[in-house]
Amino acid sequence: MGLINYLKNSIIKKSIKIEDGRAKMFGKIDYIMFPAAAIAELFQKIGKDMGEDYLFDLGYEAGTDGANEMIEKLGLFINSIPANIGIINSMFETLGFGKMNIKVLHSQQGQILLTLTEHPVIDYAKLKYGKKSRVCAVYRGIFSIHAEKELKVKDCKLIETQCILKGNKFCEWSSNYFAKKKA
Repeated sequence: MGLINYLKNSIIKKSIKIEDGRAKMFGKIDYIMFPAAAIAELFQKIGKDMGEDYLFDLGYEAGTDGANEMIEKLGLFINSIPANIGIINSMFETLGFGKMNIKVLHSQQGQILLTLTEHPVIDYAKLKYGKKSRVCAVYRGIFSIHAEKELKVKDCKLIETQCILKGNKFCEWSSNYFAKKKA
């Protein structure tokens, strides 16, 4: 209740206003993008210093912890892959990981094709770094392990096939789906 009361009081005191469908602090700072900006800058620095493979591995490890917790706490991912897709989509969107759309899934063959839009960290990185952004590598790692553990995609290591940072309308990642070179 503390956060809700804080937001109500902030709106009443006009320190947070809704402008163009966005919550703005003091009319200047996008309340939703504020933490995304910090995360994007951190990942960009790590990627610059350590490389994109390191970022992918970091995302994969962080995603492993998250996937294991979802499986353990929710107990929903034992036998129902179609139900898992809906749950994963809803959870990722609620947690701020954007809108994911799984277009193709052949778990036994290790194939998946998914798109991602409205990801706050990637959206911020697009504004700040453009094509030089490295943040997507972390999220490819996170989504790879979730696809492997929760959707049973064998040996999933997502590759980028389209990217909003490079001018596409959405991010598209695949594993063993088609032999398209990195965007």
